Amino acid sequence: MNAFFYSELTACEPPDKMEFQIERKIGWVFKSAYPLLAGMFLLVNFVTSFTEEYPADSIARAVGATILLAGWAIGMALRRRYRIAGLTVTRERIEASGLGVGPKPWRSTTVSVPLDQVDWLGYVPSNPGGLYLSRGLMDNLCIMPGLSREQAGTVTAAIQRRFPELRTKIQPDR
Repeated sequence: MNAFFYSELTACEPPDKMEFQIERKIGWVFKSAYPLLAGMFLLVNFVTSFTEEYPADSIARAVGATILLAGWAIGMALRRRYRIAGLTVTRERIEASGLGVGPKPWRSTTVSVPLDQVDWLGYVPSNPGGLYLSRGLMDNLCIMPGLSREQAGTVTAAIQRRFPELRTKIQPDR
């Protein structure tokens, strides 16, 4: 497990297509940071309640409880894994959907490209790095953002095994 964030790739092979999904997960630093901070806050709050002149300071306690609850909500939201992108490859087309897919990486989109329009498919280490396809000289689309070079190699190798007619279009690196 990585320290901060990492991506997990899953694959499914129904009879007539291949499906890939990339999920973003949080690492051990973020999983352990919230419980440690909340515990430290509670400990400091408990210890200072005996040393303060006015231990029933309700405003400070209310602010502290609000911060603690907000931290809990943020921690629970970060613990969830979420799907970044999905890729479906059939004999006719490549379909990609999710956050960071296509020409507008800041929003969730869906891209569907017929296979006869695909010039190449491969890993590009740009920002965002991941699996890209090209429909021409200047028309590169990110179809699976956040993939590492190894994960992109796994996806392209599986596509080559399943659809040998795409072998000439797959390039390991760009």
